[in-house]
Amino acid sequence: MRKGYLLTAPKIFHSNSTEQICLSLLNLEGGGMAKLTLTGRWDEATLATLDHPFADGSEECFPFPVPPVPEQLGRLHLQLTLDAVPDYEKNDSERVTISKYPNLLFVQTDKSIYLPGQVVRFRILVLDAALKPLEKQV
Repeated sequence: MRKGYLLTAPKIFHSNSTEQICLSLLNLEGGGMAKLTLTGRWDEATLATLDHPFADGSEECFPFPVPPVPEQLGRLHLQLTLDAVPDYEKNDSERVTISKYPNLLFVQTDKSIYLPGQVVRFRILVLDAALKPLEKQV
């Protein structure tokens, strides 16, 4: 029986947002800890870290907060340890892109066509990455 894990994460992480990461354990006994670290360009700076405990035969998704950082190439590192096997440690990493997620801007008018001299009425709606109204002033 083959043993291992499957970590599913986005290839592009959006700055100042929360990404979903999923971990599936395959034929691994006991619980343990998954430590995820997002590093910046050339692994010089740690941008975010998350320690996520998991149960026996776990298959779950969890949020991974990404701080507001400039656009850059980065790396997502995984350090996997098992409680039942103290000397088992799996380290892996994958290159990712960290990009800014642009706000969406919608401009709406009260009419589709205006005649000369008419007052133009409009409203502007700005949405964030989660498609929720932006709360700060633009």
